[in-house]
Amino acid sequence: MNDHVKLLEEFGPEYFSIEELWKMYGQWELKAKWFQMAEQTWLRMVMFFCAATSLFIVGIVLQVKLILVATGILAIGSLSAGIVAYLIANYLGGSKDRLRQIGRMIRICIEKKQAV
Repeated sequence: MNDHVKLLEEFGPEYFSIEELWKMYGQWELKAKWFQMAEQTWLRMVMFFCAATSLFIVGIVLQVKLILVATGILAIGSLSAGIVAYLIANYLGGSKDRLRQIGRMIRICIEKKQAV
């Protein structure tokens, strides 16, 4: 899709048929949905990491080894999942603004093609 977006930015909607633009828009919607899911997962994992780290500190204070082991594993796991989700979000679009810009551009091109 990135190649098509570059062509669309460079040559405009005249380069594509209306069907190709709708297909591109569908791909964009899917990419935006995946980006949103990855971003939400990233935020949830950061919050979970903070909670697990807080419980880890409680385990240190209370000197309970079971809490230390369990929360240590949860903290490392949630941090790892969060990093993976963050990398996926960056791979998919880099930023929300860029994805929105691409979606707007494709919609505008579709409207121009339909008006002709």
